[in-house]
Amino acid sequence: MGLSPRAGSRFLAQGVKKGDRCDPVANNVCSGVQAKDGTQLLYCCKNHCRNVLSDRNNCGACGVRCGFGQLCCKGKCTAVAYDVDNCGNCGTVCQPGLRCEYGSCGYA
Repeated sequence: MGLSPRAGSRFLAQGVKKGDRCDPVANNVCSGVQAKDGTQLLYCCKNHCRNVLSDRNNCGACGVRCGFGQLCCKGKCTAVAYDVDNCGNCGTVCQPGLRCEYGSCGYA
């Protein structure tokens, strides 16, 4: 499954949102639908629309669980304690030359 949303999805206009009920066969209202101004990518996981870009239990695809100490950042499980591009939280970037240690940039 690619993470590219379908352009011009007819469901976007209907207001499908994270947590909405769905059925992957009979009523798949969130099959790769963008939501929240394109910051979410929804797929039907266990009969609910889930944002596979940030859901730790459905990271990148339904059923992909992130491990201990990891968050789902842009659809990839990330160890935020040591990642300079996601230090302590998704999207928190350390300044050049600073390392990310224990979830803090430049921890001393």
